[in-house]
Amino acid sequence: MKRYAILLLILLSITTNAQFNKTTLVYGSADIMLGNYLGITANINYVHKDKYSLAVGYSGFIRATEHAPSDYDSGLFFRAHDRLGDYHILISKLNYINRKKNIRTDIALGLGYLIIREPINWRIEGDNYNRYYNYDYGQIHAVSLIINPKMEFLFTNFFGMYVSPTLMLNKDTRYFGLGIGQLFRIIKNRNLAKANLF
Repeated sequence: MKRYAILLLILLSITTNAQFNKTTLVYGSADIMLGNYLGITANINYVHKDKYSLAVGYSGFIRATEHAPSDYDSGLFFRAHDRLGDYHILISKLNYINRKKNIRTDIALGLGYLIIREPINWRIEGDNYNRYYNYDYGQIHAVSLIINPKMEFLFTNFFGMYVSPTLMLNKDTRYFGLGIGQLFRIIKNRNLAKANLF
């Protein structure tokens, strides 16, 4: 989660002073996702001619582990967790679906570099009066295919929101869920509108 905070600070810094010309712009997005994991995502988005987008970002996911022994129980707040960290790059096509051009689809497809951390080497420790499970964390690296369509609602030139189902597939695990997020800073490029480029 520290990586998420660092990326978000960088994202805010970049989008605060985003420079764009008549055909390009940069903005930030962040969301909370709920599915077979609980997750958060932050992206920096580069848009060309208000039609094509390139997103670079980081996602972090967590859930109570599914790899514990059947008799493992450490309470609600101290359970072992499976954790995913995903660095990704996505390309997408933007399509406005109304005349006001404040609702659009953003159909994104891309690849992610996934770091999976899961509890391994489960063992019982302690004495007859205080016996408990201990474990180590193992780490796996994988490349993922990411499918991430969005429905975006652009309220102003500086703020919007979106709903986004996400599917992430690789040989070791998979994530599927629904995200709700926000777009901030420059979203629609007024120069593009004046130039009739979209």
